[in-house]
Amino acid sequence: MTATAGRLWVRCVRCRRRAAGSGHNNQNQAMKQPPKSATAKPFDRHGAPQHYPPGIALLRQGVAVRELYVLQHGLVKLVHTAASGRECLLGLRMAGAWLGTAAAVLHVPAPCSAFTLTDCAIYRLPVAAYPDWFKTDADFAWQRHAAVCRELTQQMQHTADLVCASARQRLEQVLWQMARELAAFGGGKAGKPASKPADKPRHTRLQLPLQQQELAALIAVTPAHLSRLFKELEHAGLLRRDNGWVVLPAPDRLWHAR
Repeated sequence: MTATAGRLWVRCVRCRRRAAGSGHNNQNQAMKQPPKSATAKPFDRHGAPQHYPPGIALLRQGVAVRELYVLQHGLVKLVHTAASGRECLLGLRMAGAWLGTAAAVLHVPAPCSAFTLTDCAIYRLPVAAYPDWFKTDADFAWQRHAAVCRELTQQMQHTADLVCASARQRLEQVLWQMARELAAFGGGKAGKPASKPADKPRHTRLQLPLQQQELAALIAVTPAHLSRLFKELEHAGLLRRDNGWVVLPAPDRLWHAR
């Protein structure tokens, strides 16, 4: 091998090593969250959020899902109706929740109905376009993946709360969530949009969007016991009631597991 050929061979080996190292780094980067695009929310590329007043049915139990809904702000309740006609409140959904995706992907009717509880801003996404967006838009796919993980975590925590937390703790948890979601920046009527949720919501006044029977069902107590729990919280100085409003002087003092 000549001196020139030797130098070329060494350079070739170095290039291959650098390329291999670069490929390894790219694989590590692929495991991280995809880089954010210039658009703050990937859904904005597919349309603007629409505003809904309280009481609007987004999904109907037993009906095929034609559109997916991504909640930007507000509260939505999920209700299942049994064959006997008895209604069961399955839970609440807040900012970041996706509605209808599981039924659409599995090609089955919606297993429950979804109703807006407060003024909501919601992205509407056509089911037909969902597979293409999921495959071609990394930010969109990441948001969906994060939403699934968040919902599974919340469901597991809710189940743990029902078994391990006291009824009073479960009530405090719900009130804290509402304060954080609906009135994070200083109150106003529940459902008025806040710019973003706060980790430690401040002094808050809420008009609870759930009826007493619904709130009792959500924390698995009777309406009579719920009334006793509210009195306990009043005596403890954690809330007071004022002409239909629930006033939380320091929401972060309320028990919350997440």
